[in-house]
Amino acid sequence: MNVIWERKKLKTLLAVLAVFVAIVVAYYPGLHGPFVIYDQVHGLSGISISITSLSAQSLTHAFLMDDGSLSIQTIAKVGLAINFYFSKGASSAYGSKLTNLAMRLVNARLVHGLTLLLVRQQVWPPR
Repeated sequence: MNVIWERKKLKTLLAVLAVFVAIVVAYYPGLHGPFVIYDQVHGLSGISISITSLSAQSLTHAFLMDDGSLSIQTIAKVGLAINFYFSKGASSAYGSKLTNLAMRLVNARLVHGLTLLLVRQQVWPPR
């Protein structure tokens, strides 16, 4: 029984690693490129969403901030604020894209964990 459990854990680990590698391979060509239209509009004008620490207060401020745009994408604003923090300002395209890649990898792992919880508790798939 223990061997079966170890094999199952190994298969899960390999599947997670395969997804991580696929994400990195998909995003790698764009890491060294310039900012594109969305980045220029939202990332380079990120002075209003710049944060100096990753405290709950800073992230809450970025989440609730009204920058005058028509966009109400509050989660995206938090992502841009985190990008701004880790890339040391909006002028670093590589740093911003690398931070974005790291956030996507974290999100993939969170989705994996949530899916495992739902399957184990037999909440999903619905009966």
